[in-house]
Amino acid sequence: MLQEIHEKVEAIVKYYYSEKGKFTIMPLKIRWRGREHIITKLGYPHKYKDGRITMFIFEVSNKSTWFRLKHNTETLTWELEAVSDGNAT
Repeated sequence: MLQEIHEKVEAIVKYYYSEKGKFTIMPLKIRWRGREHIITKLGYPHKYKDGRITMFIFEVSNKSTWFRLKHNTETLTWELEAVSDGNAT
């Protein structure tokens, strides 16, 4: 079931340049409500502007849970926007 969350989370991320020379951010692990979730799959990240601030959106998952994360490049904070366990109800 999809649940909107909008809570700050801690994230361990990898910043690197890809083989094509593109700067890439990859979330590896998040801590939400005292539990650590290791990211095993990264969907296609995208970005948008909120005024002058660039926001990155990441759709990621582990073996059982899907997460939508937002990264604020000005404050360098991470927010869990939504979570789903994959069930329809």
